[in-house]
Amino acid sequence: MKKVLAFALTVVLTVCLTVGVLAATGDVEISVLLCPGVSIALEGEVQTLTDANGKVVYPIIYEGTTYVPVRGVGKLFGVYADWDNATRTVKLSKTPFTGQPASPSPAPGKTGGSSVQSSQYVLGVYIGDSPDDVEDEIGAPYRTIKDSKIESAFYYTNKGNFVMVQFDNSKVVFVYSLGSTTGSSDRKIYKDNIGGSNYAASVGNMSSVSVSTTEQMIFEITNAFREENGLDALDWNNKLGAAARAHSEDMADRKFFDHTNPDGDDPFDRMDNEGYSYWTAGENICAGSANAVEAMEGWINSSGHRSNILAEDFEEFGAGWAVGGSMKTYGTQCFGAPQ
Repeated sequence: MKKVLAFALTVVLTVCLTVGVLAATGDVEISVLLCPGVSIALEGEVQTLTDANGKVVYPIIYEGTTYVPVRGVGKLFGVYADWDNATRTVKLSKTPFTGQPASPSPAPGKTGGSSVQSSQYVLGVYIGDSPDDVEDEIGAPYRTIKDSKIESAFYYTNKGNFVMVQFDNSKVVFVYSLGSTTGSSDRKIYKDNIGGSNYAASVGNMSSVSVSTTEQMIFEITNAFREENGLDALDWNNKLGAAARAHSEDMADRKFFDHTNPDGDDPFDRMDNEGYSYWTAGENICAGSANAVEAMEGWINSSGHRSNILAEDFEEFGAGWAVGGSMKTYGTQCFGAPQ
């Protein structure tokens, strides 16, 4: 059950505009149709509305207008509702009104039974969700990678948004969405300082994964950013991957940071050494990034690196990651178009 305070307030304020007080006056009989069959859905999920005592309340239809119980909606999201008859105003508050119980409903978040699991979410995926919860929300992953107890799963929503989720013992611990930054107020926003927009958001703490998984994360995020900018995805090429891995390891082992190694070999020499034939090629490198997401953030916000990521001519890709050296981590992206 989703409980998103910011989204809920928008919905409640909208329905409050049509809330009326219905009563019989004198001999006039007012017919009201109770509607237990009318569903209330927020963010696509059907909700059950209850009052402060836990009793189920239903919408009603009167003279062709459907009226939604504001207190019931508010309770779902930890928001208190009250009617001020003097000013004819529906009031909403995060704290109880006079005479209301102190805790009529849980705080915003996703509940499991009667306890709150988490209020942190991105694109409808909450910290603490199970793989089934995530699939119910955004669909099945197109790819998963297992690292001991950490599983990294990759999704595209039906709206085309890229989502990367990490599970620890089958519970979501990290969510990263590229293409949509919708989420809880405590989400991290990734800014595209060159494009002038926010390009991604995340919640949770990214778990440590293997070198090969980090490389594949770089690959997936690179393609997601290309597709978000209207470009075709790149194909993984093992020779480019080998060239990239070798250079990252070389930088870590010999403690340098440059496209040209101490022997004078440049990116194109390394691709030649791996037997990769190309008519155009490029390379990005980084050092000191904690993980794939951080590495991509740096490359996206650097004009030269970004131009490689978004180059129309490139068709194939490889990524290399290494741990060690004076900068702790080293990353390499290799791009190419085969002859």
